[in-house]
Amino acid sequence: MTLKNQIVKLHRWFGLIMCLFFVAWFLSGFVMMYVDFPQYGKKNRLAHQPGMSLQSCTYIPAGLGPLLSQDTSWKHIRLDMLLNRPVLRMENNKGEISSYYADNGIAVQQLSADKARAVAMNYFSGVHLPLRMEKISELDQWIPRSAFLMHMPIYKISMDDPDETVLYVSSKTGEILQVHTFSQRVLAWCGPIIHWIYPKELILRRPLWRVVVILFSSLGMLASLAGIVVGLIRVKKRKKRAGIASVLHYVSPYREKWFRWHHYTGFIFGLFTFTWVFSGLLTMTPFGWGPEADITEQENRLLQGGNLVIKSFTLTPLQAFTGISNGFFPVEIELKRFQGRSYYIASAASGKTLIAAADAAGVLPFGFFPQELMIRAIRSVHPDGSPSRICLLDQEDNYYYSKHNDNPLPVLRVQYADAGNTWYYAAPSNGEIGLKNNDSSRLSRWLYHGLHSLDFFNLQHKRPVWDIVMIFLLIGGTAVSLTGLVMATKYIRRKR
Repeated sequence: MTLKNQIVKLHRWFGLIMCLFFVAWFLSGFVMMYVDFPQYGKKNRLAHQPGMSLQSCTYIPAGLGPLLSQDTSWKHIRLDMLLNRPVLRMENNKGEISSYYADNGIAVQQLSADKARAVAMNYFSGVHLPLRMEKISELDQWIPRSAFLMHMPIYKISMDDPDETVLYVSSKTGEILQVHTFSQRVLAWCGPIIHWIYPKELILRRPLWRVVVILFSSLGMLASLAGIVVGLIRVKKRKKRAGIASVLHYVSPYREKWFRWHHYTGFIFGLFTFTWVFSGLLTMTPFGWGPEADITEQENRLLQGGNLVIKSFTLTPLQAFTGISNGFFPVEIELKRFQGRSYYIASAASGKTLIAAADAAGVLPFGFFPQELMIRAIRSVHPDGSPSRICLLDQEDNYYYSKHNDNPLPVLRVQYADAGNTWYYAAPSNGEIGLKNNDSSRLSRWLYHGLHSLDFFNLQHKRPVWDIVMIFLLIGGTAVSLTGLVMATKYIRRKR
């Protein structure tokens, strides 16, 4: 068998296996242009948090120090409201959580069913009531990540609102972990769940899910690459008379319409199909290639200037935010350590933040950490050499960006001319390094987001240009896949 025949056979059989997956991937791609998998992130949490009464936060957090079995290092500490009482929610580096009332320092007991119902009703400001409630001890389709395990058992509450909302409430902390509506569930099944091969039975077995995605993505790459080669091999050159001259035409040799249209659409959209499947494969970091350059635990400790410990918060939030503007209404306060000092970072429902010193009285609240302090913090994380370039960005760039434009701004970009050309993006509004990247991770950004979401030159934020281009390409990819599916169906029927 010649090499040409082997490639044709490879395309035929791999295409036969993958045609239905390609159709599903492209059709779900239309949905994913506008729909995300339901997530109850910080933006949603702030929007639905009740206003915080600073007057009720009468307990000094440092007073918890002697009561704790350990106060050596906390990963996160957050202060918000639980049924009209302020609560400190604490998570250590082992993933263990605990909560304490911020008005008397008493530990929050496991949430009762009645209190869980009250939390769900508060989400709707008391307008809607729970229809059904169950206490679950296993992950499900909508809470598939291991991070939810620390909150088990979880109350799953279905509400009587028109959107058929379902809420997941932690029995350990009383916080809302996930929210989804009927329309979100339907669209998730039409989009992300199909696109990511994300059914519960598979996603709860992460190692198996990863193997399945890599396997089918690799088969899809081989099928599309072989198709490109076959398309070039099979194209025919014909001369056509145009007056006294003859013009060379490239035509498909196939007479059967489905073969011919598959050839034409594949010839036009085959390269897009290949790069799209290839970039999807990269999300699974195959072959151990994972170039992301995230902040390590040790680097975060250097940024903080030590461990985050509760005993260093010697002022109540009310004392710290003395002189707060009447126009700022916090709904959540994060306890942070930054460059050896302890701070409260209050967030309003809009996401706007205000910072106050938590370890020294007499310091007025402020909106941003000084740039000099931010640069010193980054240099403590990256002590080798000096920054080659520093700039304050008031808008997102090609690397520090988000789908919904909700990254903290302004952001300080600090660039080093080291071996990996490391860049840091640090937000003065919270003292965090939101992104660290290098040459490899920037290349990965273009190979994945550039090729998969067509996010070149910030095109994704230039609407409706991005929509038009994406829809055109997705229609082309769908046409290639559907013609292939019809051919596969006909082939199977002939073989019966």
